Amino acid sequence: MKIRQLTSRDDFAALGNLFLKSFKVAYSGMLSKTYLDNLTADQWTKRLKSNPQENWILVDGDKYLGVSTIIAARDQSMQEYGEIRAIYVDPACFRQGYGSILLANDFKQLKKQGYTRVYLWALAENIRAKNFTKNMS
Repeated sequence: MKIRQLTSRDDFAALGNLFLKSFKVAYSGMLSKTYLDNLTADQWTKRLKSNPQENWILVDGDKYLGVSTIIAARDQSMQEYGEIRAIYVDPACFRQGYGSILLANDFKQLKKQGYTRVYLWALAENIRAKNFTKNMS
């Protein structure tokens, strides 16, 4: 198992599908079924392609286990913060520590970029995300 930055040689379609599968599982019951059913992997594939340097992937051989996105804060009131924009793990790999590996790497990479503060957003209803992040700092 290895964590590394996304490169142009990666399979963006496969990673877009990983985002889609994970997003649908993560937000089932929080967002409308119609909304979730109408999502496609294309939106994530395009975002990954537009800024591959913002993304870190966890791989086991040629299998993608998870992906995270780190950026400078989008919120104007938090400009001194780094932002963890996304962490998505293949639902078949939930509860195996892969999200924690990605999150620890995100903290490390944002620190290397000079950030001493980090934030991420989660829906109030997203108990899984809150439980996942509450002990990480």
